[in-house]
Amino acid sequence: MGFEMKVKKYLTILMIFVMWPVFSQGDDVCDEEYLSIYNNYLYYIDNLNASGNAGKLFSLWDFDYLSEEYRRYYPKDSDGEFIYNMAKGIFVFPDILFSSKKLLSYVVDRTVYPHEMTLMVVNNKKPSYKYIVVNLNENGKIQGIMISDGARKKPINKCEMVMGDRVM
Repeated sequence: MGFEMKVKKYLTILMIFVMWPVFSQGDDVCDEEYLSIYNNYLYYIDNLNASGNAGKLFSLWDFDYLSEEYRRYYPKDSDGEFIYNMAKGIFVFPDILFSSKKLLSYVVDRTVYPHEMTLMVVNNKKPSYKYIVVNLNENGKIQGIMISDGARKKPINKCEMVMGDRVM
C-alpha cells in the first residue's frame, strides 16, 4: 500500500510538472511583445486623429529597411512614387486588417530573420485568408505585414481578443 501511494504521488507531481505550461496558458500568453506592437499599429492607425498617434504609428515601422528594399526592387521610381507607395502600404492596406481584428491564436518565430509572427484571425472580408504574418526586426520594428491563406508555422498560442481596440 505504501509503495502504491508513493507511485501515485510521484505520477501526480510529474503530471502537474509536465502539464504546467498548458494550465498556465491564460492571459499571460497574450502579453507577447510583438503582439502588442501589431495591436498598437492597428490602434494608432485607427485613431490617427488623436494627438501624437501619427508619430507613434511611424515609430513602429523600420523605414530604413523598407526604403532600401523598395529602392532595390524599383530603382527608377521617383521620390514621389516612393512616398506614395509607402503611404499606400501603411494607410490603405489596413481596411483588410481591420476586418481581421479578431485574434484566435498566434506564434512568434525568432529563429528566422526578420522575426515572423503569424496570427490566426477571423477575416470578415476575405474568409479564406485567415493568417496575418508580421515581420519584425530585432528591435521590434515592423518590416512588413501580409495576409495569407496558409502559414509557414501554425499558430499554437491561444489568445482570443479583438486587436486594436486599445493600446497594449
